[in-house]
Amino acid sequence: MRIALVSTERSPVPPLRGGAVQTYIAEVAPYLARRHEVTVIGVSDPDLPPREVRDGVRYVRLDAPAGDGTAYGWALIDYVSRHAFDVIEVFNRPLWVLPLHAACPGARLVLSLHNEMMRETKIPLDLAAPTLKVLSRIVTVSDYIARSVVSRYPEAAAKVTTLYSGVDVDRFPRKGPLRSKALRKAMRKEMGFGDDPVILYVGRLSRNKGPHVLLDAMPDVLRRHPRARLVMVGSRWFGTNETDDYVQALQEKVAPLGEHVVLTGYVPYEKVHRYFAMADVFVCSSQWAEPLARVHYEAMAAGLPIVTTARGGNPELVRSGIHGIVLDQWHDPRAFAQAITDILDNPEMARAMGKAGRKLVERRFTFRQLADRLEEVLEEAGEAAPHAPVDEVRLDSGLLLGKGGDPHTLMNDLPYARTILKLRQRTHTVLEMIHHIRVRQGAEED
Repeated sequence: MRIALVSTERSPVPPLRGGAVQTYIAEVAPYLARRHEVTVIGVSDPDLPPREVRDGVRYVRLDAPAGDGTAYGWALIDYVSRHAFDVIEVFNRPLWVLPLHAACPGARLVLSLHNEMMRETKIPLDLAAPTLKVLSRIVTVSDYIARSVVSRYPEAAAKVTTLYSGVDVDRFPRKGPLRSKALRKAMRKEMGFGDDPVILYVGRLSRNKGPHVLLDAMPDVLRRHPRARLVMVGSRWFGTNETDDYVQALQEKVAPLGEHVVLTGYVPYEKVHRYFAMADVFVCSSQWAEPLARVHYEAMAAGLPIVTTARGGNPELVRSGIHGIVLDQWHDPRAFAQAITDILDNPEMARAMGKAGRKLVERRFTFRQLADRLEEVLEEAGEAAPHAPVDEVRLDSGLLLGKGGDPHTLMNDLPYARTILKLRQRTHTVLEMIHHIRVRQGAEED
């Protein structure tokens, strides 16, 4: 089959600037390319060529900078309209489904959801129904995300499948073998840690991810383990060390903790495994309904016990008492401190949790296993009958058309109003794309 994997506009593939979606695509594409003609479509990057073939995969990087969804969307539609594909898998952008269907009507469409992208602030109700109609399959990274779709749109239930993500178990060596011991020793020497207990956080520095709660827990941790170190790997956004008010507030929290906390800033993905190798416990402090953070797979592969929150899809992977500790009191720094110290106080328990996590990902969650499951879904989609063109899409939603008041004043909530305005802009861009495609197709037929 001719398969197109359509990445988001956030960052390029491979994930030079980070990104869970980009990592997922880069890892599964070579496996799919063993039996299929695979094209990965993404944004341009100064460190990557516009076109290349690597590991049997054709990479097409469109003339659109990272972050510019409008430019990327138009370039994407133009490219797809000039090439034939049997299956197009769209990652995390349901708004692009209808334009892609119009541009390449013979292709079967699969939507891969890594976040709660079918909620009303991401796709208006008027577009959701025709979008679901033309999709052959919907794959989600957790049952939590699957439920978020089906609870809103029960008619989509038969198309929804959960495909948990994966990890490169060779990149994240388990504890024990000489290779991992040498890497652990080298990283600890580089960081100046010696045998100090090391707590690891990997992720963006955003309020949703909760690093502030983890920092607030550190004084209690240090009372029990005065030599403990917290290493926070990540930055405000992918590929940059630019700060914002929240990051500056974190830096102010770090100052009194001195050498006990290290903020590394942005670390390229190919170096992140080094930090996992030197750690003793991994913490995911998510405060939002996390789809299922891929860092859990990486921590398990590295053989680390995990402290995480009972938010979103996290508990689907991490079993409390088996792989780590899952916190119901995710907003309470004291709960984090207690869980971290319980693990540091019990090295045998920590080792058992780490071994259980490593065993789990080896058995069920390697990227090769993910690619095999995804290939089955894509082949099933490819065998399905093509969907007919949708009727003219009309926007009757009061929220989008401004009925009932100025959206700037909706709920007296400025961030919410900005979200709605962005949705309106994106939606009208999508409608312009569909109209443009139909006009061009009509001209070609004439």
